[in-house]
Amino acid sequence: MIYVPNTGNQRFWGEYPWHPCYNTIVDWSVKEVNNKGSVLSYHVPLYEYEFSTNSFDHMEDESSSFYMPSKKIIEEMGLANNKEKPGEWMKDNDVVFIDPAVVVNTQSCALFEKKLFCEWLKGNDYVLIWLIGGEKQLFTHHARHFFGRLNYSCLYYMDGEGIIRGETWTEQEKPRGDEKI
Repeated sequence: MIYVPNTGNQRFWGEYPWHPCYNTIVDWSVKEVNNKGSVLSYHVPLYEYEFSTNSFDHMEDESSSFYMPSKKIIEEMGLANNKEKPGEWMKDNDVVFIDPAVVVNTQSCALFEKKLFCEWLKGNDYVLIWLIGGEKQLFTHHARHFFGRLNYSCLYYMDGEGIIRGETWTEQEKPRGDEKI
């Protein structure tokens, strides 16, 4: 499974990405061999910062986290973090990456300025890929009967032109009539 690396509560956000403690991440590039013998290379474009549990971090909320661009993206795009707002990254004094969860009560997410990000994708012959999966089930109030389930899987991608394409697959699991939960 693809995962987003995190700090593990032991590093300060102001030291990212230049401090030697971040050198062990090795640009978050991974090469995997699939079951057909093909080599698949990918780069995780995010890093999750988890606030330190001590008071030296000077953050308002010591129990939250937020996303930042990967070290590779920061270096190749020439980004700088906004010292006043930890979830923002700038290029030429313009905000180009933000995790709004730092200032708004919402789930953490990574928002990139699309035009600039597409230029980076195109310049490196990359595509951005989203892998989505889940299920939807129906239950009674006491969850005593299985009414069925819809499993879904999605693969979407965006190329350097900013065009998003993809597919969704679903599988419906119907009750057999004798199942109880």
